[in-house]
Amino acid sequence: MNACKRSYTYNAPSEAFYISDQINALLPATKWRIYANSEGLYEDSLKASWIPDNKRGAQVVVVTLDSQEQLNTTTLFNEWKIGKNDMGLLIVLYYDTKEEFPELKYIDYEAGFMMMNYFPALQFSLLIDEYLEPEKSETNLMQFYFEVISYIYVNIYEYESFSYNLENYLDSMYDSYDYPSDKPQKASLPLWVLIIIYLLLPSLGIGIFVGYRKTVGGAGGKSLGYKFRR
Repeated sequence: MNACKRSYTYNAPSEAFYISDQINALLPATKWRIYANSEGLYEDSLKASWIPDNKRGAQVVVVTLDSQEQLNTTTLFNEWKIGKNDMGLLIVLYYDTKEEFPELKYIDYEAGFMMMNYFPALQFSLLIDEYLEPEKSETNLMQFYFEVISYIYVNIYEYESFSYNLENYLDSMYDSYDYPSDKPQKASLPLWVLIIIYLLLPSLGIGIFVGYRKTVGGAGGKSLGYKFRR
């Protein structure tokens, strides 16, 4: 008997889940850090003893689309089941792909049923104002993403801090990364280099995440349609 294959109104989530760069608008280094930090946030939220059970499981998913495409973000959110305990956050980046280099035009935000209470649209908009305006460059986008993750760690999960190293990201923006089966993975490196990377991990802009593991995928979350566009 053939296994039933789930159908989606839009594209299925990527194997990496947390980053679905469907138009190849982002640099490999950007995609890797989004994957690593979103995965790390989810895992950390499940492990921290002080986080109430009904607040665990934040998942931040980033999707890129052509600005001409029409997307019902609520449908995508609910089909991908973003966030355990409805603690999901979907960020859709729309790019003008007519030019040689895709240009970010606008952003959709959609929060899960519980996440919307902790991370309101106004706060998301304020972060856009501070980090993405007036220039929506990839560097500014990366800093904006880090600040979104930081807000969840500090303001929702009550970590003392969340540190990231933007300079390190800038230094490695054009490094080579491998993407087997659409899952981001660091390119093969000698063992001694991997050991140094592990020891210096907190300064690499990967936050508290300390390993590479299989992505869990959607954790069962739902949205009631709390969203806005900037």
